[in-house]
Amino acid sequence: MHSSFTNLLMRIQEVALIVVVVVVVPVVVVVVVVVVVVVVVVILVARAEGCNSISSSSRPIGIGCWC
Repeated sequence: MHSSFTNLLMRIQEVALIVVVVVVVPVVVVVVVVVVVVVVVVILVARAEGCNSISSSSRPIGIGCWC
C-alpha cells in the first residue's frame, strides 16, 4: 500500500506540474501582452492628443509627453 500511495503522490505532482504549465504560462503571456498593448496605446493616444488625455496628477510628465 505504501508504494502505491507514493506512486499516486508522484502522479499527482506530475499532473499538477502539467496543469501549472498549461494554465499559468498562457495566463502570464496574455497578461504581459495586454500590459504592453495598453502602455503602447496610452503613449500613442497621449502623443496624438497632445497629452490632454492623461492628467498630470495620474501620470508623470515623462511618459511619452514631450509637448
